[in-house]
Amino acid sequence: MPDSSTLPVDAILTRLGVEGPVSTDLQGLRKVYRAWCLSVPFDNSVKVQTLTQDPNAAMPILDPAEFFESWLRKGTGGTCWAHGNALYSFLKA
Repeated sequence: MPDSSTLPVDAILTRLGVEGPVSTDLQGLRKVYRAWCLSVPFDNSVKVQTLTQDPNAAMPILDPAEFFESWLRKGTGGTCWAHGNALYSFLKA
């Protein structure tokens, strides 16, 4: 299970455009998920770049900390597994 204790929660909320603290009820979840869908791209650019450089490389940014580091610095997103791991860890944090 991904470790959520090291995620920069405040920076993520700021980048999502969500003012914290966020309630832990359905309304809070809807608020965060809407911001997520509008702010975090669903793309395979990091995956394509990685596999182009090394076809045997491990799948990139599956680790939530790496996902958020890349998103916060470069604005990149990921595919379904990367999004799922990152969103789960963020919500847990």
